[in-house]
Amino acid sequence: SLSVPVEDVREVVGADELARVHAALAALPLPNLEEILEDHRALVAKRLKAAKAKVTRQLNDLSRQIAAAEDARHAHPCHLCERRKEHVNNQRHVAVLEKERTFVEGQLREELTAEEERIRGIISGIRNVLHRFNYLHRGYPTAKADLLADVFDTNGLVVCEMIDRGLVDSLAAPDLAEVFSWFAYDRDSRFANTFSLPNHLVLLRRRLEDLEHQVLATERANGLFISSGHNAGFYGATRAWCNGTPMVKIIEHIDLSEGDLVLTFNKTIDLMRQVREMLANVDPDRPLRETLARAERLVRRDIVEQSLTLGFLPIQVDDDDAAVGDEE
Repeated sequence: SLSVPVEDVREVVGADELARVHAALAALPLPNLEEILEDHRALVAKRLKAAKAKVTRQLNDLSRQIAAAEDARHAHPCHLCERRKEHVNNQRHVAVLEKERTFVEGQLREELTAEEERIRGIISGIRNVLHRFNYLHRGYPTAKADLLADVFDTNGLVVCEMIDRGLVDSLAAPDLAEVFSWFAYDRDSRFANTFSLPNHLVLLRRRLEDLEHQVLATERANGLFISSGHNAGFYGATRAWCNGTPMVKIIEHIDLSEGDLVLTFNKTIDLMRQVREMLANVDPDRPLRETLARAERLVRRDIVEQSLTLGFLPIQVDDDDAAVGDEE
């Protein structure tokens, strides 16, 4: 065995042994690496030559196109135009506007789709509410639907349910007008009110609150915010007016202007008229029609009659202006 490398193996191996090793090596099926390398180089050179020729052709084509474009640019009538840059900027601006329009149109389509979905949701919610209170049955209007068809008010469903359940059938005309006025005053402002209601109207108000709770709960469960219910702070004024109390006395009990009261009385008349005309079509023999007509006549007097006939509301005078007038 050798402990260190040697420069010439023939110094330690005999000629016969070395010849035998060469013969065994020659007999092995080993590849000719030099031939393989030459073949590979030839194949790569062929591929590169073809690729180079293709790139050269493309480069020549591009050069010809560039030259043709340059010739066309120089030959174009606008080449020497003094406002050519302005025209180029205008074209760029048009391209920007086209891009913005495409973006806005996309947004509009999305908003229209969302709005259609919202409207479908509202219609579906209204359908569910009408089914709940038997105005629709399996998608078709019931006989009860005629009640709601002729009443155009935010609280139309509550009013129609009130009529259908007979909550106001036994009321006298002043009390009936009073109940309808609760729905006519639609402002959210708070005000002092020293009027009091008789027991039968207090009980009716509680029953009406239960009805409104059913309607509002059903609407909210279906994502609707249509009905608002009666105004809890407005009461007594219409009943007093129907019983002949002058406007100046009514204002002493309720902290509202004369114009607000006249406007509310007018809305009360309109709501009662709608219900009366609805009953004329749906249930013409119902005694409530005559009571509604009497209630309308009671409300429609003096300044209320004048405002309906002439189409004006009382002129409001501020307290400061009134004080100045008194001093003069």
